[in-house]
Amino acid sequence: MPSNEPAQGAGPAAPPPPPLRAAPPLAPLAAEDGPERGQYEFSYADNATIHDLGSKMSFVGFFMLGIGLFFFGTGIVRWVQDRNLEVGMLFLSLLFMVVGIWTHRGGREFLDVARTHGNDISHLMVALANLRRFYTLLYLLFFVALIFAVIQLGAHSLYGTKEQHVGAIRPARAPRRLPIESGKAPEAPAQPQGSTSKGEPSSTR
Repeated sequence: MPSNEPAQGAGPAAPPPPPLRAAPPLAPLAAEDGPERGQYEFSYADNATIHDLGSKMSFVGFFMLGIGLFFFGTGIVRWVQDRNLEVGMLFLSLLFMVVGIWTHRGGREFLDVARTHGNDISHLMVALANLRRFYTLLYLLFFVALIFAVIQLGAHSLYGTKEQHVGAIRPARAPRRLPIESGKAPEAPAQPQGSTSKGEPSSTR
């Protein structure tokens, strides 16, 4: 019968493999704390420059808004009194108000860049968006004005030249004068025979 004892002369038995351990659960990814996570922070000198720009922009925008409101109120009062609506003044007042609001908002955002921490890029992008609206409006106004100027210049060069040719009047010529020699009086015209001058009696025999 075979025996269960190990054979004599054989080496030591290999150790059993270690038991497998379950892998630890993965930790959930940390959610970002918000738009301020990892944003760039400006230095003290940069904040001083941005703060100065923002304060001036905010004042200019508020002043332009006041001018627009004044023009708008003046136009409404004239329309109520005289029933005369000035479209140009109303358009100018609305333009001042819109530009003033955008400039004031941009200035406030620049001030927030200098005052707050962790949101510099967010406030900077909002300020640049307001400036982009302002310059987009100016771009459109100047582009339309340039088109009208080119059209008016072309019409004047085409039709103005024809009108000048049709309505041109030649200037009248001055009467021709005979040259008078210096130092000599002009000779009197010769009188016919038998005629006498005034005051001299005619001699008759």
